[in-house]
Amino acid sequence: MTIKKNPRKQLPYPSGERPMTAALQPSATHAVDYLITIAEGADADAAAFLEEEGGMASMASTAEMSAEQLGMDILPQPGSGTLFARLGVVVAKLEPDHFERMRDLIGGSAALLSIEPAPIFYAASEWDQGYLRGYADGVTGLATALAGAPAAAWPKPPAAEAQAAGAVTWGIKATRVDASRATGRGIRVAILDTGLDLQHPDFSGRQITSRSFIVGEEVQDGHSHGTHCTGVACGTRQPRQGPRYGVAYEAEIFIGKVLSNSGGSRGRSVELGMEWALANRCDVISMSLGAPALPGQGPVLAYERIGSRALAAGMLIVAAAGNESVRRRGLINPVGSPANSPSILAVAALDERLAVADFSNGGINPQGGEINLAGPGVEIRSSVPGGYGLKSGTSMATPHLAGLAALHAEASGHRGRALWQALSGTARSLPLDRRDVGDGLGQAP
Repeated sequence: MTIKKNPRKQLPYPSGERPMTAALQPSATHAVDYLITIAEGADADAAAFLEEEGGMASMASTAEMSAEQLGMDILPQPGSGTLFARLGVVVAKLEPDHFERMRDLIGGSAALLSIEPAPIFYAASEWDQGYLRGYADGVTGLATALAGAPAAAWPKPPAAEAQAAGAVTWGIKATRVDASRATGRGIRVAILDTGLDLQHPDFSGRQITSRSFIVGEEVQDGHSHGTHCTGVACGTRQPRQGPRYGVAYEAEIFIGKVLSNSGGSRGRSVELGMEWALANRCDVISMSLGAPALPGQGPVLAYERIGSRALAAGMLIVAAAGNESVRRRGLINPVGSPANSPSILAVAALDERLAVADFSNGGINPQGGEINLAGPGVEIRSSVPGGYGLKSGTSMATPHLAGLAALHAEASGHRGRALWQALSGTARSLPLDRRDVGDGLGQAP
């Protein structure tokens, strides 16, 4: 089965956050970040052109940098740029008049393809009552931990024989993860989000590599979104409390904090996180974040370049389709960025009845901006800082698919495009419009 082209897919946003369409427009008053897509094989020419003709004060490159060297210090200062060599994209910080000059120059060099404002991204969860209950649970647990509660306050994990049939979340059951022999062993999964509660006992003993790309904030998750998504994708088989909620429980975890503790970030931290994930040769990259797209709008060219580069390198990027729809009122919004890129797998959300979630965006834009697959995304139980909680959103569906990708990668050896095809080819067909669920509900091998 060939991979579908999804040119425009829309972002999942927390209900309660206003759509950030204005974030796609350049600022009229100060330097902001722009994404410059360069032609394949033209890295050196592009860098030289940007310095000599584009007036860049300096141009840094990650070409010779290891994953350990990729930090916030390489992000550009005003009037400068950074070439993310693995992504094929330059991030530049430009004043309005400098942007105008650069825009006029694009096309004057065969090495430069486009310049676009970097979107502002937000965590892609629906902040409904389920989320609020989960958040309250997490805050209560975190407050208890900060007050000095002993580790013994956590109950011991249940014995293996106590894991009775049905002691799994509905998402684990619906995706047939509980019936699979695959565990994700040997597979590297990157979660680019708000970080992780590094003290959560359900992640004790796991192999975790982490890095914060948010100025002034540590990897420790001060929001809860990243801990929840990490739990769904790679959580333990035997949690301290409640049913199993994690898919690829033996995968190697890479945590890139690209969203702040308030749940948002301008794009350049996201690009840096993706560069870091590729440098670490992660097999799957899970991104439960995005920025909204307008009806009829195409994808950001830079993210299509990144997605295609990742696939060519044997890595699959999975991203949330977005939560801006209100289907009960007849409103279906398009898939947002970066999930609307043809080479990034866009995920819709289902509820426990396997109906499309009311908030889940649809494939309504031209140029193939479709949903690729669907996953469980309503009232999903997982880890949160200090405990457990329920959240809903395409954010929750996305790590289900990322975890499933890890299981398929382990079971089949497939990577990149072949892994995408394996996920699509084994999906459970649903009696629903492909616009809303693509090839169907992802299934474990």
